[in-house]
Amino acid sequence: MNRKSILATILAATLATTMNVTAFATENNTQDEEAIKIVSKKLDSLTLAPSTGTFTYYPQAGASSGAVTAMPSEFTESDLAAYADRVFDLVNREREKAGVEPLERDSALDDAANIRAMDCASVNSLYVDGKPHIRPDGSRWFTALGIDKNYNYGENAGQGGPTADIRMASWMNSDGHRANILREDYAEIGIGCAVSEQGEIFAVQIFYRP
Repeated sequence: MNRKSILATILAATLATTMNVTAFATENNTQDEEAIKIVSKKLDSLTLAPSTGTFTYYPQAGASSGAVTAMPSEFTESDLAAYADRVFDLVNREREKAGVEPLERDSALDDAANIRAMDCASVNSLYVDGKPHIRPDGSRWFTALGIDKNYNYGENAGQGGPTADIRMASWMNSDGHRANILREDYAEIGIGCAVSEQGEIFAVQIFYRP
């Protein structure tokens, strides 16, 4: 199956699984439809050439060598930055609806979330050896933050979802992911996105509570 077929399948499957999700207000419907049209247009013109956007990926947090450039993608770096920004906006909309204080965006958490998204993209999966929240080297997800024990952080990771709205709908339809998004004692968030060479979109949220 070529990459265009793979992405078309992802789009169709994701839409099918979120048809009955009502996580977003009616006012977002037009914007959601336009976002899907944009993705569809990208799919129509997809080639195997790398995009103009590139990422630098360090498999070990803090490493100064062994960087890997982004996988080929029809999405540019700007596209994925906009995707992350939209996720951030939607997170705080959901928190507002739930009567929870909004989260602050943190650049250090963004960096760690991008590392984690590239972790997932590099193996084209949320799982390593059948386990979630594990890095390709076998370490726990929070080592991307440069720490070896986790007391104050949480992670949501998702695969698929060609628009941020669809990705958020999927998370909000999952009890565990929704609980992280609406958790009252979280104060900050970082968001990262990457695309594997197979064309899968990976998005990661990292939360912090003081």
